[in-house]
Amino acid sequence: MAVLTFAWLLALIMAPALTAILTLLAIPVVVFFVWWSMRGAKHAQLDHLISLFAIGFFPAALAVLAVESFITIMLGIILFLSEFEEWFESFTDNQKKMEHTFGYFVFLFATAFIVAGICEESMKYLLTHRVQKWNRDFKDWRGYCYLGAAATLGFSTIENIGYTLSSYSAASKSSSESERLLQALLTAVQRILVSTPLHLSTAVLIALLVAKKEVFSQPLSAFRILALPVLFHGAFNFGLLLIYSFESYMGESRSVGFSLLYCVSVLILVGFVVQRVYRDVRRLYEQRIAAAHVAVGAFEQVVANENAGEDHGYGREDEENRYMGRNQEAKFVINDMPAASAPPMEDLEAQSFPSSIPLSPLSSISIRAESQTPRLPVPTPLEPPEP
Repeated sequence: MAVLTFAWLLALIMAPALTAILTLLAIPVVVFFVWWSMRGAKHAQLDHLISLFAIGFFPAALAVLAVESFITIMLGIILFLSEFEEWFESFTDNQKKMEHTFGYFVFLFATAFIVAGICEESMKYLLTHRVQKWNRDFKDWRGYCYLGAAATLGFSTIENIGYTLSSYSAASKSSSESERLLQALLTAVQRILVSTPLHLSTAVLIALLVAKKEVFSQPLSAFRILALPVLFHGAFNFGLLLIYSFESYMGESRSVGFSLLYCVSVLILVGFVVQRVYRDVRRLYEQRIAAAHVAVGAFEQVVANENAGEDHGYGREDEENRYMGRNQEAKFVINDMPAASAPPMEDLEAQSFPSSIPLSPLSSISIRAESQTPRLPVPTPLEPPEP
C-alpha cells in the first residue's frame, strides 16, 4: 500500500492531469467498499476482500494478459498467415484498418468469445472459488457475491488503467495535449459506466451459480456456471468490435450512438438474468430457513410431549434416539451448514414464508451427537388428595 501511494504521488507530480483522470477509475472501488461496509460486512471479511482485489489487480491480470496475448498471436498466425505483417500493424496501430475479409470477422468473433469471454470469465470463476481454500465451511451465499465482485474489481481497475493510457498514447501525434487528455477522459468515463458494470454483472452471476453449487448442493458443472457469463461477455465485445470495424461507413457520431445503445441493451439483458438467478438462490435459502423453522417446532413439540408423558407408540428410549440421538444439547445442522452461518433461532420465529414451500421437518435436518445420553425431566407424580 505504501508503494502504491508513493507511485501515485510521484505520478501526480510528473503528470497531474493524466493522474487525476486515472484516479477517477477508483470510483467503482470506493463505491463497492462503502456498499460493503453498509450492507455486507457480516457476509464477507475485509481481509478476504482486499486479498482478492489485490490478486485480481496484479497476478491474475498479468496471467490473463499473457494468455490472451498468446491466443491472439496464434489466431493472427492461423487466420492471416499470408498477410500477417499487415494484420500485426493494424493490431498494434488503431489508426490502420484491415480489409473486411471472412478471416477478419472470424478473428473478431474469436477475440470476443475466446480471448475476452473464456479467459476473463474463467479467471473470475477461479478467484471466486479461492475462498474455499481459506474456509472450507464457508456457506454464505451473499458472501460469494461480495468476494467475486472484489476480485473482478481488481482486474477491471487495472484493465481500465491500461485502456485509458492506451487511448492517451494512441491519439494522433498532431493532437494537442488537451485533446489527448480529453480522449483519455472519455475512455475512462466509458470504462466506468459501461465496461465495469458488465464485469461486475457477470462476476455476480458466476458467484450466485457457485453459491448454488457450494452452499445449496445443486449439481452445476464449471461449464454450466461459465456458459452464460462467457456468452454475455463475448456478445458484448463482438458487437462493439463490429460497430468499430464499420465506423468509417457509419461516421463517428453514429458509431458512438450505436455503441451506447448496444451496450445498454446488453447490460439490461444481463441484469435481468442476474435478477432471475438471484431470486432462485433466494428461494433456496428461504426453503432452508423454513425447514429449520418447522424442525425446531417439531423438536419442541416432542420434548413437550415427553414431559407431559404422552405415548406415541414408541418407547421412551426410542423417542429420544429418534429426535435427539446421543446429544445433550441438540444442534440442528441444515444440510451440513456450519453453526456460524446458520440463522439465529430467534430470527426463525420472526420469518414468514409462503405456504407453497414444501416443508419437511426431517428431510433437511440432521442432528449431531456430542456427549452424553440426554435425560428429559420426568413428570412429578401427583400426590393423593388429603381426606
